[in-house]
Amino acid sequence: MNFVGHAHFARRLERAPRFLLGAMLPDLASMAGTRLGRQEEALLAAGVKDHHLVDDVFHAAPTFCRLQAEAASELGERGLGWGSARAVAHVAPELFLDGLLLEEDETLELYREAVTEGGRPETLSAIRFHGEGHARFVSLHRRMTSYGPPHGYREPAFVGDVLVRILRERPRLALRPEDAAVLDELLPRLQRRVLEAAPTLLAEVASGLG
Repeated sequence: MNFVGHAHFARRLERAPRFLLGAMLPDLASMAGTRLGRQEEALLAAGVKDHHLVDDVFHAAPTFCRLQAEAASELGERGLGWGSARAVAHVAPELFLDGLLLEEDETLELYREAVTEGGRPETLSAIRFHGEGHARFVSLHRRMTSYGPPHGYREPAFVGDVLVRILRERPRLALRPEDAAVLDELLPRLQRRVLEAAPTLLAEVASGLG
């Protein structure tokens, strides 16, 4: 599950912006190219803990497993390398689901509140990172604030560009120039499957979380 989805599900426990930010932090740290340290502030720590719980439930959900397996098989048949196909099949449904969840006014507002919280000096000083993570997170936060909510996750072409950028840093997963045509053809089809399956998938996650 991606960061918008984590904000969406975190509200079942707590709506405080700092908790919601904590639930998003592992994904944001990865996007910033850094790693989180052990969080000492209670709400941030609880949010990070919820992130890992929700990920475990989401990744085991039957509908997600089916979507991922079908997409990986189809991408592989069209020529993507095994690692690239698996990576795209895992990440793309999460991004499309984020785009769908942002259409819900409450989730959108909670996401905005969490991002705003991430820019507060007292919150920034409370987040623990390894190495130069703090500066990297500040840079990411500025970009997120400037761009606004990632509504582009509703667009297959935008998601394709994000996938190329994410996987570029992983040589064994990186997409080749010739893979672009495959993504252009198959991502719209995968998005339709995700949107059709979303009610069932979200219900499975909610049930798994109790």
